[in-house]
Amino acid sequence: MSKATQRTLAALKEQGALCGMVERFNQFGGPVIFKTINGKRMGKHTGVRQDLFGIIDIIALYPDRQKVCGIQSCGTAFSEHLKKIKESSYSPIWIKYADLELWGWRKLKSGWAPRIHRFTKVDWL
Repeated sequence: MSKATQRTLAALKEQGALCGMVERFNQFGGPVIFKTINGKRMGKHTGVRQDLFGIIDIIALYPDRQKVCGIQSCGTAFSEHLKKIKESSYSPIWIKYADLELWGWRKLKSGWAPRIHRFTKVDWL
C-alpha cells in the first residue's frame, strides 16, 4: 500500500467514513523478466498493482452521504491520474451510481495535505 493510500485511509477514518481497499497486487501480472539459470532460460513475472475498474483504490461510505464513493489516491502525479480517470470508459458509468474522487497528496510547510477533485458529469462534457 502506498503512502498516499495510507494517508487517504487515515483522513477518511478521521472524517468517520467506513472504507475498504479495492486495489490489489497481482503477482502474475506485469512484464516478464527472463534470466538464465544453470543454462535454462527462466521467466518471472514482476507483478502489477490493479485498481478496481482501473480507477479506484478505495471504496468509502461517508456518514453524511447517501452514495458510495470510489477514491483514487496518488502522490504528486495528480494531473496524470486526473487524465487516466477522465479517459476511462468506466468513469462516466460509475458517477451515475456513485461518487468519484481523486485525492493527490503534497507536502506543504504545515504538513501533508490532500488536493481533492470530486468528479461530476461536467468532467465529461
